[in-house]
Amino acid sequence: MTPFGESRGPKPDDLKVGNLANRRLGGRQNGTSVFVPSGRLNPKKPLHTSSTMKIRHPLAVSLLALAGTAFIQPNISAQVPVTYNPDDLILAFRTTGASTPAASDYLVDLGPASNFTGSALGSQISLNLAFNLGDIQADLVGLFGANWFDRSDLFWSISGTSGSTAVGGDPLRTLYASREEDILGIQSSPWLRANGSAQAGPTNKLASLGAGFAADAGNPNLSTANSNVAIIQAIGAANSYASFQTGGSSFSYFSPTIEGDFGDGAGGTVLDLYRLAPGSGATIGVAGDYVGSFTIDSSAQLTFNAGVVPEPSSAVIVAAGTGMFGLIRRRIA
Repeated sequence: MTPFGESRGPKPDDLKVGNLANRRLGGRQNGTSVFVPSGRLNPKKPLHTSSTMKIRHPLAVSLLALAGTAFIQPNISAQVPVTYNPDDLILAFRTTGASTPAASDYLVDLGPASNFTGSALGSQISLNLAFNLGDIQADLVGLFGANWFDRSDLFWSISGTSGSTAVGGDPLRTLYASREEDILGIQSSPWLRANGSAQAGPTNKLASLGAGFAADAGNPNLSTANSNVAIIQAIGAANSYASFQTGGSSFSYFSPTIEGDFGDGAGGTVLDLYRLAPGSGATIGVAGDYVGSFTIDSSAQLTFNAGVVPEPSSAVIVAAGTGMFGLIRRRIA
């Protein structure tokens, strides 16, 4: 994989159609690859000008300077009002320790659940590029510090609901909730379906979380300067994410919790996502649909593996082979 920001020029072999078609992001999963266009300019590479070139018109000089400023700061944008729609999935980060500003959570709208439920089995998606999430790494560093990915007091989750109406193929009161894998590479215990009445309570709370994402006290929330789909939310705000993570459970329904933590680093946490359509009769109490898994690296690059539990890293395999099980997740109920 050729990382973004690499300054080398294209080699002749790069220009061959076959090689271009093989440029992919995110690797391979069960024989399936997802192509992601890589036609992004290198923000670190200076504009090339000839030593004999002269720009005499002041307007041209000003425009070139302005273009250069925009070129080296591709991730900075104006803050805009964020939006939320029923059935959107919310990626959330919170800490029980220090943050800047203090007592704040970080929320990202990943878009409709159909982005994930409709993915081909075994496909792999790099979310930052596919869904234009912006520079969430800059936000996480600014809020939780440069070592955010190595903090045992930092938690993350993914959740959503169709709400009180059917949306995008999901019946009303459909729930989406993540669960961290206890052992990397082994699917977590699924959340169970309940009837519509039992799922009404968490539906209302998840819908309130969405409303709290979009607005606070009737005022639209603004995005961060680094991402048009993310906000920094005070934990004391109405319907804040933190307010729904209490008593060792999430939304007073999912127990022990829908969250994972970074105590073993970014490579030591995987979130499995489940879809819980309301059950009836024999489907009450059965496992929810396994949608897929989410991983994140220390650069805040998010990856979704559709319907497939990602294989453990080589570090986990070596640890298991030598009797070192430090990367096996341990929960405290």
